[in-house]
Amino acid sequence: VRGVKGELLDNVKYYLAALPVIDSQRVEGREKKITEAIRKSLQAVGYYSPTIDFKYPDEKSHTLQVQIEPGKPVKVRQIQIELYDDAQKDADFLKILSSLDLETGAVLHHGKYENIKRRLKTLAATHGYFDAKIVRSDVQVYPRDEVADINIVFNSGHRYRFGAITIDGIPQTKLIQPLLRFKQGDAFDTLKLAELSQSLSQTRYFQ
Repeated sequence: VRGVKGELLDNVKYYLAALPVIDSQRVEGREKKITEAIRKSLQAVGYYSPTIDFKYPDEKSHTLQVQIEPGKPVKVRQIQIELYDDAQKDADFLKILSSLDLETGAVLHHGKYENIKRRLKTLAATHGYFDAKIVRSDVQVYPRDEVADINIVFNSGHRYRFGAITIDGIPQTKLIQPLLRFKQGDAFDTLKLAELSQSLSQTRYFQ
């Protein structure tokens, strides 16, 4: 593979490695599949208008040479992320919006776009937004204009709260009560549960 380097080359190699083994005498019949794999690998990092040329192996060679001219990258024209329900007032969700992996003017990168959605869903799960869902998520690409628009609509629903706290299995709850950093009615947070688990382990009374 020639003509690309860095992340583009790594991505091309990754996509090509997923193809079935190709007989060197039948490689011309696989040109369409190879081209498709290369195009997808480049689109993933924002290059939608590549030129791809092949130099086929002769009888004594088993090497196919691929020359790639990636062309100009597609850049992000606008990013629109809408939050609904309790997430609108949650500082941690607002922090995600202020520290996006992508910004306007940057080269479109589908991995970074997916990471924005992943961060929203992960935060929802750890903060007790168990009804959260992504209502809309799409990337509209305009290769001729070399721009792309990103749209994400995220509805968090209402944040769950801790219910009644019961302690079973030991006669004395006084050992555990001081370790509780949350009470019934507090907003759910998996970090608080993890802290309790760690505190219980450090007492050496529990496994």
